[in-house]
Amino acid sequence: MLLAVNFHYVEPDRGYPYPAIFPTPPEQLARQLEALAGCFSFVSGDQLLDALEGKRLPERACIITFDDGLRSQFENALPVLDRLGVPALFFATARPIVEGNAALVHKIHYVRANVEPRRIVAAIEGLAREGAAVPVAAHARERAVATYRYDSPEAALVKWYLNFGLAPADAERVVAALFAEIVPEEAAWCERTYMSRDQIRALAERRCLGSHGWSHRPLAILDDAEMGDELRRSQSALEELGGAPVFFVSYPYGGENAVGPREEAAAGELGLRIGFTMERALNTTLDRPLLLARLDTNDALGGKHSLMLAGAVGFSPLAGLGPNRSRYFDEVPD
Repeated sequence: MLLAVNFHYVEPDRGYPYPAIFPTPPEQLARQLEALAGCFSFVSGDQLLDALEGKRLPERACIITFDDGLRSQFENALPVLDRLGVPALFFATARPIVEGNAALVHKIHYVRANVEPRRIVAAIEGLAREGAAVPVAAHARERAVATYRYDSPEAALVKWYLNFGLAPADAERVVAALFAEIVPEEAAWCERTYMSRDQIRALAERRCLGSHGWSHRPLAILDDAEMGDELRRSQSALEELGGAPVFFVSYPYGGENAVGPREEAAAGELGLRIGFTMERALNTTLDRPLLLARLDTNDALGGKHSLMLAGAVGFSPLAGLGPNRSRYFDEVPD
């Protein structure tokens, strides 16, 4: 059995005006790792690669992952991991580090944290008046609530519109205008938000660096050329920055509308060997190692909404946690 647990922002709560970024404070990360250690044995990326060659993993193995390549992960999470002796994989989105352009998803997080939701919805409705394709409100609300189950309906609606409901160019236009109002220097913001080149190299030297796409776009909505370019450019850039091959990938967003067999095949053609989705399930096989299931930190032992119950002899899965890969759910950023 392999459990994968994923984290995003690792930092104290900064007290943003609106609920949009829900970080894991370092002390909470430590508590959750200790809770997981009571039922699982932590494994590294190298151990997963070895398992593909026939070596056995522990009976209940756990891999810790971090998506997006955020500076807070290197500065706040890595010291906790080192202190507790826990290995992990870090998946970086390459373009913000290489070019100093923030990924749309992180602009969305920051705008939502600093701009009133009603103002964002009004900007989206303005697109419809200009002739842009905006999904019918009732349909959008239904999809939003189903996708983002930890958010208020209003916040979920904003997230769904910007991540999935609008054409990428329209979402970018809305967010870019609001982001520019509150962030006058995007390159400087990227330096504060994302890992540095030196930090990427340090992770590569530890053999724990993986790809999270070139610009964090949901791959399944792209055509074959664009999808392949997102995977290839990210892998190539990270290998150049780190000076070592990249064998691991975490698919941006990770849900059924972001990754599937086509993306699995494309990753394999690039020599990527281990890949993570955001399907909420346990892995009982490595038969399809490029489509491994993974839990958000909230859903794992010690999380805010744990789907697992610790017991005297291990743990029990609760309703909502599948025994193996069956379907995908959309990622909930922390």
